Amino acid sequence: MVSIQFRSTVTSSLITNRMLPPLESYLVRHILCATPDNRDLVNIGMIQNELPAVASILAGSSRKLSINHTVLEEIDFLIMFERNGTAMSSKEYFTHCFLDWDLQLSVHCEVIGFGIVQGILTLSHRYFMKKEGRLVCPIEPLQVPTNLELSVRLIDKLHQFNGSVKLCPLDPQRKVHQLVGCSQPLFNVDRLEEKWPGLIHTWVRFYVDFLGFGSVSIYDNDGTTEPYIGGLVERGILKYYKSWAPTTSMRNLSLNGSPFCSETMMENQCLWQHRGLSEWVMLIHAPDNFLNDFAGAPTLRKYLEAIKNTTSLTLLTTLAFGHPNQSIPQQHSSRLFQAILTRECQPIYSGRHLPIANPRKVMMLFVHVALEPFHDIPVAVNKCPVQVNHYITMFRVRSIHNKIPTDNMLCKDQTLHEKTLSYLPLFN
Repeated sequence: MVSIQFRSTVTSSLITNRMLPPLESYLVRHILCATPDNRDLVNIGMIQNELPAVASILAGSSRKLSINHTVLEEIDFLIMFERNGTAMSSKEYFTHCFLDWDLQLSVHCEVIGFGIVQGILTLSHRYFMKKEGRLVCPIEPLQVPTNLELSVRLIDKLHQFNGSVKLCPLDPQRKVHQLVGCSQPLFNVDRLEEKWPGLIHTWVRFYVDFLGFGSVSIYDNDGTTEPYIGGLVERGILKYYKSWAPTTSMRNLSLNGSPFCSETMMENQCLWQHRGLSEWVMLIHAPDNFLNDFAGAPTLRKYLEAIKNTTSLTLLTTLAFGHPNQSIPQQHSSRLFQAILTRECQPIYSGRHLPIANPRKVMMLFVHVALEPFHDIPVAVNKCPVQVNHYITMFRVRSIHNKIPTDNMLCKDQTLHEKTLSYLPLFN
C-alpha cells in the first residue's frame, strides 16, 4: 500500500490566509457522489461512550490547493454527529437540533488503493451545534487521480467508526456558474401555493430566468413542494431534495414542530455541493425573498466580481415589505411585486442579512453568518448596492418586531415591480 504523507499545515493555512487565491488555485477535482435516496449524504454508525451514535457525511470534495507557492492536495468532508439516534430541539424560530456532547475521535482516512492518512477534525464552536464540523484528509500532491471515482474509508477503531464514502470526478469541461441559490427548509408549500398560485415556479424562474442564476436548490421537509416543480428539474435549473434530513430523528423533529431543525446542515451541504460548480452561493431562503436587481443581476454581478479576490462572504441588506395591518387577498404570484408596495423605511435589524458565500473559502454557515471556528474570513456587510425584498405579509398579517411600526415608519417602494414589468409574462 502506498503511504501518503500527512500535512499538518493545510487547515491553518486555509483559515488564516486573508487574501483569496484565484479560482484555478482551488481546483476542485471531486465531489460527493449523488445517492439514490436523493439526500446526497452518507450515514456511518459508531459507538460513543458505549452508546450508539451516527455520523452523517453531508458533503465532500478533493481539491488541489496552491497557497504561498506551495501545492497541496486534500480530501475533506462536511460531517455531523448525533448520539443515541435522538436529536433535541427548541421551538423558537432559530430552531436547531441540540447535539452538544463530548466527542473525541481520531479518524484515519484511507483512499482505497492509494494509502492512509490521519484526519484533522475541526468542530463548530456554536454551543448547541458543536457536532457539525469539517474532517480534512491532507495528502501529498499528484497522488490521487483526477478522472477516477474515489472510495474513501473513514476509520476510528476505538469508536467502531468504519464507513466508506464515494467521491465522483467533476467533468473538466463543465460550466462554472458565477452564482447559484439555495433554499432554507420549505414546508406546507401547498398552503403557500393556495394563497399565491404558481409561487414556486415564479420564485425559481425569477432567480434563474430573470436574474440569470445558474440553478436553484430546494430543500423540502415534508414533500409538499413536489407537486409544484413540474418542468423545473427537467430543465436542469432546479435541484430538488424531497423530505431531506440527515438522520431519522431530525426528520421526525422537522415534521413535528421544529421545521428548521436541519437548516444549517441543508445550507452547508448546498454550499459544499457547489464547490467547483459555482463561484458564489446565495442563501435565497424562502419564496417570500426576492433580490431587488435588474434583469441578469448586473449590479450584484459587478459587485461580486470586484470583491472576489478579497472577500469570502458578503451579507445583503434585507427590507421588510408589507403593511403590518393589512392582509393580502389571494392572487397569482406574478402580481406579487405590484401587490405589495409598502415596506419599512429602515432595513431589517442588523442580524438579518442574506449571505452570499464563496464555497472555496467558507467552510460553514449559520443562517446569516459564518460558523465558528471557520469565521476568520473577510466579510462585507451592507456594502452591496442591491438589497433583498422580504415580503413578510405574503401569507399572514405580521410584523418582524415586537412593536408594530407606525405609518411614519413605512415607505412606498415599487422599484422591483418596475424592474420586472416587461418580464411578468415569464411567470404566468
